[in-house]
Amino acid sequence: MANIEKIKKLWAGISKYEKMVVTLRQLFMEDDGKINDKEATRLKEVSSYIEKIKARLDDILKKNGETITDTTSDTMTDTTSDTTTTVDPATDTTDKPITSSSIKASVGKDGTNDDPDVRLVQELLKITVDGQVGSQTIGAIEAVQRSIFNGWSDGLVEPGEKTWQHISGGGSISTDNAISPNTETGEYKNTTGKLLFEDKARAKHGDQFIIKLKEICSKLGLEPDFLMATIDAECGFDHKAVNKYTQASGLIQFMPFTAKDLGTTIQDIQKMSALKQLDYVYKYFSIYKKLVNKLSEPAESYLIVFYPYAVGKPNDYVLGSQVGPGTVAAIARQNAIYDLNKDGKVTKGEIMEYMRKNKYKDAYAMMEQLSQTKDDGNDTNADPSDTSTTDTDTSNSDQSDPETQVAQGGEPSTANFKLSEFLSPNDPQRYIPNELWPNIAKLMKQLEVIRSALGVPLRISSGYRSPIHNANVGGVSNSQHLKGIAADIVCSVHPHEVHATISRLIDEGKIVQGGLGKYNGFTHYDIRGTAARW
Repeated sequence: MANIEKIKKLWAGISKYEKMVVTLRQLFMEDDGKINDKEATRLKEVSSYIEKIKARLDDILKKNGETITDTTSDTMTDTTSDTTTTVDPATDTTDKPITSSSIKASVGKDGTNDDPDVRLVQELLKITVDGQVGSQTIGAIEAVQRSIFNGWSDGLVEPGEKTWQHISGGGSISTDNAISPNTETGEYKNTTGKLLFEDKARAKHGDQFIIKLKEICSKLGLEPDFLMATIDAECGFDHKAVNKYTQASGLIQFMPFTAKDLGTTIQDIQKMSALKQLDYVYKYFSIYKKLVNKLSEPAESYLIVFYPYAVGKPNDYVLGSQVGPGTVAAIARQNAIYDLNKDGKVTKGEIMEYMRKNKYKDAYAMMEQLSQTKDDGNDTNADPSDTSTTDTDTSNSDQSDPETQVAQGGEPSTANFKLSEFLSPNDPQRYIPNELWPNIAKLMKQLEVIRSALGVPLRISSGYRSPIHNANVGGVSNSQHLKGIAADIVCSVHPHEVHATISRLIDEGKIVQGGLGKYNGFTHYDIRGTAARW
């Protein structure tokens, strides 16, 4: 008979070490604000080792008819800032009764895992309620998902999606083929009870592929037909497809740098099954989840792969910027196949027109045959396109981050700052949407005041971050860097003194209230409008 009390104490100790991973992550980010490959590997190894130990202890306890009754850590995560900090146990409200009727963010494997949300999910799952996401919580979520999705699971519960609906009693789960539209425009509606290319996909990959694709589309709020059409356009459902020029691979032809940003490699993707690749399709599309609701037709979903910021824009929207490598001229030169009128620039409409007539041709023919689309005059304009990442013409700009059209009012600048300084180093997409330029202009004015107070030049080590770069460096999903209102500052003055100076300037009303973070190698400042300190 195992010594149960000792095992329970060991479990509690391991749980505290689990929290130390958060601290280790903070230490790695202090110098440059990001996690490099070596550090990310180390974090993964430590976390995996801890989870294996906990799983083993959990097995021993279950065999002896015991459960964990006290795994509460003495710290909790505060997600109000761009970094993970700890909250004083004296002010922790984890012992308060759960009153919320819905979660606000994701819970489970790789989730946001805010304490109140975790506790609510644990309560509904009828497992130990401790606010900590470990093997027990993830295992319980996966068990529910396997029961309702014919064996598929990812261990993650998200607000409004089917797993949450099921465990909260918000509705039954249906896995039939009747798909409702998810777009704001309502321009597309499938009423046939069958997905585009369903027979083709099923013949190659079986029923589980269809089930899993529907589930990830449900989580994304993406019309399944749109994703099916994109996969067909990119690889014809051949998950082993590899572009001989660019090495783009898999279901949506992941580019090498995109695979790296998603935590894998092209070589690994080439070895994955189609089902496994869908996990990375989901991971990629989830980065641009807010754009999904703006999709109006199948070909437009390609833009999330090729040029996300064009989604939802009018047909005359011009791809490219005056800043960074992705200029209007460069994009037109590298993607000449889309410059239909040969005027030296590529518009969204030109891409869409090309896509409708080429790579998405079969999808649109199928929709016409099945009478699946409305007859609205807008569809005849240059709008859909299909430029799979397998094309050599996308080798330098494929899957580029949201970019901006040609500026009409000129780039923002001040006496000592210019827009290009806010392009975060190592961001593979290094573009700043011009819709964010007013935010950066306002931030520049505050930095001028800070520079004057310190009496030394300032360098921006991290300014605007594209969604995919933010995810790659471990930034939170609501990071102020994504909005163009944050800057990590480096100068000859010690960061702690910079922090104190900015705090004083805010108190004196000389600069905008916002977030202020202290690190050993830099100082974070943002203009969110509310006070946040760490």
